Amino acid sequence: MKSRILIADDHQLFGNGLKELLSKESYLEVFGPEKTPQSIIHAVRQHHPNILLLDVNLVGINGIELGEILKKDYPEMAIIIITMYNQAHLIEKSKNAGLDGYLLKDCETDVLLQSINRILNGEKIFVTQKEYDALRS
Repeated sequence: MKSRILIADDHQLFGNGLKELLSKESYLEVFGPEKTPQSIIHAVRQHHPNILLLDVNLVGINGIELGEILKKDYPEMAIIIITMYNQAHLIEKSKNAGLDGYLLKDCETDVLLQSINRILNGEKIFVTQKEYDALRS
């Protein structure tokens, strides 16, 4: 059975590129990208994703805050923040919100796929710049 991933990002080009990239993996079924909090919530209800890839910057709400709300209603859904912000306080906020991961948008494809697989297996992945640099070398 395929794992379902929902992409939520307000940048259409990035969201579409991520969808195309992940759709190449035979074990993933990819939905989105969704851009607004309302469409994200609707898509979660409709598709019941195993993983939500969620941007920090959304129209009207911070992605971490939306993730915390969704986690209460869908505790079985893993939520990974995917962002350009390499900031320790946002990583800490994500952890405190009960989210499952934090990845940088400039990560390598293999880092993204490894992280998704590890999170599907119950791990939590919060990649800091130091860890990311170590993964790349």
